[in-house]
Amino acid sequence: MKDPVLAQQIEAAGAFIADWNALFERAAGARQAGPAAPGDAAAEFLAVRNALVQRYPELMTALEIPVHSDDEVMQLLGRLNSLAAAVQMPEPHWKKLIEVQGHAEVQLRGMLGALEGRRRSLETLHRPRILLLRALGSWPLKLLALVAAIVALFIALKAAGV
Repeated sequence: MKDPVLAQQIEAAGAFIADWNALFERAAGARQAGPAAPGDAAAEFLAVRNALVQRYPELMTALEIPVHSDDEVMQLLGRLNSLAAAVQMPEPHWKKLIEVQGHAEVQLRGMLGALEGRRRSLETLHRPRILLLRALGSWPLKLLALVAAIVALFIALKAAGV
């Protein structure tokens, strides 16, 4: 029987990944339409991009994955900004921009792959195992182990007569 909380986390990650894939489709459509197209495809792309950037920390919190000092969010935002700049330029310029500025789309796809991997790893882990792994990596447990090691060292030295 699957844990309902875990199923909800997997569903949230899957929805974010689907929205992310749709963002790439919007980017391609905006590039083809050009910056002065009716309906302003670039503005729609930017709105979706901003919504995804705001949802990313919420998703990581829901998946109980720490976002280390917002570095991941800033990295995500920077890469999405590169992609957004590319979307708003005429085709020869955006191709050059993506090549010159670190292949933003490829990097974003890499981050998407990492998120997909996190989702898959959540599917394979059971909730008690996740909690056990989190407890083993927690600082109070590490501190307790360090104190136990120091006490054991003093006991060993006392037994040796030093």
